[in-house]
Amino acid sequence: MELDLVRHDYTQVGSLKYNTLRLLKSAKGKSDKLVVGDDTGLVTCFSIKKGELQEVFKVEPGDSDRPVGCIALSGKEGDRIFVARGQSIKGITKKGKEFFAFQPNLTEDITSMFVLNKEGKIYTGGEFLYNEFIDCKDSNYCMMNDKINHITLAPCGVGAPDVANAIVACKDRCVRVINDSQVAYEVPLEGAPTVLLNGEHEEPNSCMIFYGTDNGILGQLFLGKSGGYPGWTLTNVRKLGGITSLGCFDFTHDGSNDLVVGRDDGTVECITFDDEGPKLLFTSCVNECIMSVAAGNLSDISRDEVIVGTFSGKIVGFIGRPDGDMSVKEQTEANAQGEKRIKNLRGDLDKLHKDVNKKKEKYAKATNNQASTSQVKFNVHEKFMLDDGDAMYNLSLEIRTPIDFVMLQSDIELEILEVETNTAIVNRCKPSPEEGNVMVATYTCVENSNRLDLKIRMIEGKTGTLTAYVAPTTVPKVAQSCTFKIKPLSLHRRAHNPDLANHILSSVKVTGSFSLAEMHAWISSCLPEMPDRCTEDEISIVFESTFLETILACQYKKGEAHFQSDNICALAVLKEVISREATQRKTQVSVNTDIKEESLMSCLEMLHPKLEYQYTLAKHFKLIEPLKEISMQEANLDFLSPEYRSILERADTIQAEFKLHPKNLEYLNGIVTNLYVDKAKFKGSDARQEVPMLMQVLEKYDWDSLVAFFSHSR
Repeated sequence: MELDLVRHDYTQVGSLKYNTLRLLKSAKGKSDKLVVGDDTGLVTCFSIKKGELQEVFKVEPGDSDRPVGCIALSGKEGDRIFVARGQSIKGITKKGKEFFAFQPNLTEDITSMFVLNKEGKIYTGGEFLYNEFIDCKDSNYCMMNDKINHITLAPCGVGAPDVANAIVACKDRCVRVINDSQVAYEVPLEGAPTVLLNGEHEEPNSCMIFYGTDNGILGQLFLGKSGGYPGWTLTNVRKLGGITSLGCFDFTHDGSNDLVVGRDDGTVECITFDDEGPKLLFTSCVNECIMSVAAGNLSDISRDEVIVGTFSGKIVGFIGRPDGDMSVKEQTEANAQGEKRIKNLRGDLDKLHKDVNKKKEKYAKATNNQASTSQVKFNVHEKFMLDDGDAMYNLSLEIRTPIDFVMLQSDIELEILEVETNTAIVNRCKPSPEEGNVMVATYTCVENSNRLDLKIRMIEGKTGTLTAYVAPTTVPKVAQSCTFKIKPLSLHRRAHNPDLANHILSSVKVTGSFSLAEMHAWISSCLPEMPDRCTEDEISIVFESTFLETILACQYKKGEAHFQSDNICALAVLKEVISREATQRKTQVSVNTDIKEESLMSCLEMLHPKLEYQYTLAKHFKLIEPLKEISMQEANLDFLSPEYRSILERADTIQAEFKLHPKNLEYLNGIVTNLYVDKAKFKGSDARQEVPMLMQVLEKYDWDSLVAFFSHSR
């Protein structure tokens, strides 16, 4: 079964944050209502009457200029609206009357909230703090190890019977179950969970939730009294965006809810479940980051619908077609409504044109036709995240209005790869390292696009900054900068429960007069996905390389730190950074190393298949043009070897793959060179003068020759 849904753009509001769009379920026989809160602090309720979107009520932000952080529903059949702005919470009836106001004693803005109105309970999530309030009194709180992405409520059987537990999704790739003010247990996941949804589960003292991650994985999780375990998992094989929102609705009308999934690349999906597992019912793309999804019967009680709210504030519906063929009368009425809607839209457009012209005239008189020097601010929705599969970073930049151009500048060498969906024209500038501009590129958008997606790869061992300057197509011309820190071990990610026994580990031990916080800061400057703060007296974290699949284990406390890895380059980077930082702070440290030759060889063995494949690909790419010339001159090519005939047959595939990543072989050669140089460093010598000889070995790649070169090195 597939859903036949038709897109309909409803309206435009201010920019949206996550979880700020909800559907109010109406009485039986009536269509639902839509509630949305935007960055201006405005909360608006809409309904559909005679095919037209109409405003039911509007709640102004009042004295507060804070944006709406999230919206939750509670009460009988979810007819009570709770709005969080900054650190305050207000309750609104379905008719738009304020019935509740609460100013909790919080230090962080509320970004996620769950409300049980009947029990008088409110659960909130800020940046790191989870809070529970009962009758507006602080009841329980807990500080998470890493940032909170989302919270939900479900009966896991932990603690008092028949009492639901708060379930918290954290940035460190863990879901945590809370009992009162303590973390009962945590469940590690394949990616950082960004959104949770309570599912249907009939087992006592347990629950089932759906989760979505920042790397696009959708999964099922069972949580019980003593722990949790995963159910099915849908990996992101289509390389779609990260999951930002989840909703549920019975599209198949079989008595069980189906899933609605919203992603940050604009993809919306409907998924159902049967005995064979999850199945895709519908997919579409709105080409903007989806902040919230909901499903119900907004336009018509007989037509199922998916509602989407995007970053720029677009409210889009995907509406099911009516059952059966329309009668002549119904078709006539539908056509009349369509013509009326078009007429109204044209009238609104004319009015907007007149308003814009008046504003332009007023602005010209006020500035005397001079360029404005005032700061014009606009929101940029940015995402800079490591793609585990490609070992590259995905950079997404999105604004409300069309982008004129984006300029990228970095003080270290980066490789920027374009995404196929991009229509921007790239202009790469000549670098000027003396001015800190090692890489400068400008992307000019040729279509009305408010989003730019790029892939970026860097060589580990270097630290620097990538700055993106985003300029919209507005007058006066303004730009806004976004800065991204590139860490020396940027291609590493957090790993849960790795098997260290399968890795031959070298080690570096650091002792000295440093504090736990100092060592935590030094390691955080090297590695991504590090918690922002220390919550224990001794910390143990394991990372894995997304490119080499090597392991880096970090264990540290006050005055002592121990690092283990089968990649000596990672150990060399940590040793160098810690020594430099300690010297700058005049902190005495002692460094002891235990570098094993077996670690180096195991790392080379991991590199060998990649090197061999890229060397062969580059070799075949160079042979394509000469072989094509031969094929044009010769009628019969039987005299060519099978290898050469295969190259001709696969010429298009080889060229496309090589052009997609033309610097792959150069990148791999750089890793091998760093391994050789760092090996010598740990032995107290400088091997940089031997690098040209190593490059000669790599030019005619042969595994035995490479091993021999490393074995006979100093």
